[in-house]
Amino acid sequence: MAENSRAETELERRRREERRPVEEAGGGESEGFELAEAELIEHASHGDEHSTRPIFRDAGLEEELTDAAVPYEVGISKHHELARGQILGETHGLLKLLVHPETRQLLGVHAFGSGATELVHVGQTVMALGGTVDYLVGAVFNYPTLAESYKVAALDATNKLRALSLTIGPRPAA
Repeated sequence: MAENSRAETELERRRREERRPVEEAGGGESEGFELAEAELIEHASHGDEHSTRPIFRDAGLEEELTDAAVPYEVGISKHHELARGQILGETHGLLKLLVHPETRQLLGVHAFGSGATELVHVGQTVMALGGTVDYLVGAVFNYPTLAESYKVAALDATNKLRALSLTIGPRPAA
């Protein structure tokens, strides 16, 4: 047991050290997200304290999109901001959507935390059918569930796409 508490203390110290540069720089959203993502992947590779199964699931990898020069926007939903996440005491979970900025097609889904295995299939289905982020915005999700994170992440992505279109304006006709 003492070994476990020593390991937890070391992990907490390391996490504080990793967060310090972000906090000192003003803590931008993308830097904080990248830190949380790295922390969750590390945690997922070791499983959680109750089981050995990982808590990370994905479909459509960002690396593949980047390598293929496919543009995408990111929409995220943090479980602790959802009613179900608060009920579960979820502090680290999130859902991340990758959306094409022009076609609005769903290109990828990353799920971290509680229920990741049960969440990712919704995005996989939308992707397999060539669905768009607009489908997720209009879909009805039960409340309170973690599946609601799809609507929240879809709204985040559409808000970012709207802001992007206001910034750069409409594209000229081909």
